[in-house]
Amino acid sequence: MDKAKLYIEANKERFINELFDLLRIPSISAEAARKPDMQRCAEWLAAALAEAGADRAEVMPTEGNPVVYAEKIVDPKAKTVLVYGHYDVMPVDPREEWRTEPFEPTIENGRIRGRGADDDKGQLWMQVKAFEAMCATGTLPCNVKFMLEGEEEIGSESLYGFCRQNKKLLKADIILVSDTSMLSMETPSITCGLRGLTYMEVEVTGPDKDLHSGLFGGAVANPANVLARLVAGLVDSEGRVTIPGFYDDVRSLTPSERRAFNKAPFDLAGYKRSLQIGAVEGEAGYTTLERTGIRPSLDVNGIWGGYTGEGTKTVIPSKATAKISIAAAVVAGRGVTLGVFVGQNRTHGFHHLVAHEVLRGDQLDAVGLTAPLGGDQIENPGISFHVDVFWNVGFFQCVKIIKFDENRPAHNLKYFSYLCVAETK
Repeated sequence: MDKAKLYIEANKERFINELFDLLRIPSISAEAARKPDMQRCAEWLAAALAEAGADRAEVMPTEGNPVVYAEKIVDPKAKTVLVYGHYDVMPVDPREEWRTEPFEPTIENGRIRGRGADDDKGQLWMQVKAFEAMCATGTLPCNVKFMLEGEEEIGSESLYGFCRQNKKLLKADIILVSDTSMLSMETPSITCGLRGLTYMEVEVTGPDKDLHSGLFGGAVANPANVLARLVAGLVDSEGRVTIPGFYDDVRSLTPSERRAFNKAPFDLAGYKRSLQIGAVEGEAGYTTLERTGIRPSLDVNGIWGGYTGEGTKTVIPSKATAKISIAAAVVAGRGVTLGVFVGQNRTHGFHHLVAHEVLRGDQLDAVGLTAPLGGDQIENPGISFHVDVFWNVGFFQCVKIIKFDENRPAHNLKYFSYLCVAETK
C-alpha cells in the first residue's frame, strides 16, 4: 500500500489535470442536445480505464446512453469488486447562480468547483486512479470491474436491461458505490441505505386559452390557484404529509434504534450555518438526521404557470404545473407512490385525472389510466388533472403502484437499486 501511496503522490498533479479534462465535458443526460457529449464522455472514460491498466475497456450501447465497462482479472479464483459510478451530470440552471463557469473547473480553498466534481465524476475518478496506482505498483489484490452509466441523473432507465443482459459479465463479490455522502470531512462514513424516490409532474388545466383576469377573474377557476391550494395541502403544519395511507407501511424505528441512529455526529448549528438558514423544519418529533434518513417526505421541486416575464400581464393561465418528489423511507412491502398521491387528489373534485407511467427502463408503454369522477363529486368540471411519473426508484424495497380504484389496478413496476435489479411481486 505504501508503494501505491507514493505513486499517487508522485502523479497527483497529473491526476487533477485529467479530472479537469473529464469535468470539462458537459455530459448532461437530461438534455437531448448533449447526446454527442454523452458519447464523447463515455469514450474518454473507456480510454482512461485502458490507460489505467484495464485488460478490457469498452463503451457498451444501451437503449439510451452507453455504459462504460472495464475489467482486470488478476486471478479467476480471487474476489471481484464491481465499481459503480455515473458520468452524467445535472443541468446547470439557474446559470446566474454560478460564481464560476460550470464546465471550467477551478480550485478554491482546497475544493474543486465545477459541475460533476462531487456527483459523480470526482468519486469515480478517485477509484480509477486508485486502480491505476495499484496496477502500476503491482499491488492490486483482487479482480476489478467498472460499470459507469450515463443516466443516473434521469433515473437509470437503460440500466435495467443492461444488467439483465450482462449478469455473467457483472458477476462480483461486492459492489463499491461512492455516489453518496459523508457526515463531515472529519468523519469517514459508509452509506448502507437510501430513501427511495418517486418523481412526478402535475399539470392542472382550466380554460382552453389564457384569459384576461380583469374580465374573467372570480368567474373562472384559475389553474394556478387550484394547484397552489393542492400543493399547500399536501404537508400540514406539523410537517406530516396529508395523503391518506402515506405512512401506513413506513417502519418506525424502535427507541433503541433511534438512539443508535442519532449517535452519528451531527452539528445542527453548523448545518444551519452552511445553508444560511435560521431554523430547520420537518416532521414533528424527529431529529434532522431522522427526517432525512428514516422518514418519508414530499417536496415541490418546481412550480410554474401563467406569465413570468418582465413587467405585468393580467392573465388567468390555461395551465399550471408542478414537479413533485416523494422520498420514501423504509417500508414493509410497498412504497408510497403515485397511487396514493392520485388517490388524494381525486377527493379534491377535479373533473378527471390521467396518469401516465413512463418508466422506459422497464420497457413499459405509456399507459393512460383515466378515472372520471362521479357527478356528485365534481366540484369544478372546468379543471382537469394530469400526472406524469418520470421515474420511480426504490432502494432495498419493492416499489408498487397502488390501485387507483378497486376495478383498475395499475401495473407493478420494477426498480433499480445500486446493489441489485429485482422485480416486484
